[in-house]
Amino acid sequence: MVVQINRNDNPQIRRLTLFHEVFHIMERSSPWYFPRNMANDGMSFREMLADYFAMCVLMPVNLVRAKWFKLNSVDMMARTFKVAPSVMDVRLKILGLI
Repeated sequence: MVVQINRNDNPQIRRLTLFHEVFHIMERSSPWYFPRNMANDGMSFREMLADYFAMCVLMPVNLVRAKWFKLNSVDMMARTFKVAPSVMDVRLKILGLI
């Protein structure tokens, strides 16, 4: 299997995409392969899980919590974890920090 990353994307998006696709590779070899069902917003459940996996790998909960209480800025957190501010915003909301 080959993962292709768009070189025209910025580095933050390429990193997220890489781990998103790694999830799909691992998922296909799992006995719990997720069916193709749709979430309320039209995004498949598998795609949401892949995005969540990528966020967990790139922004581990313990490190995010520790850094958030020191930095308390979405932009500074995004730079620290080398992700887009919009992705950091989602992660912080998932963790209940904002």
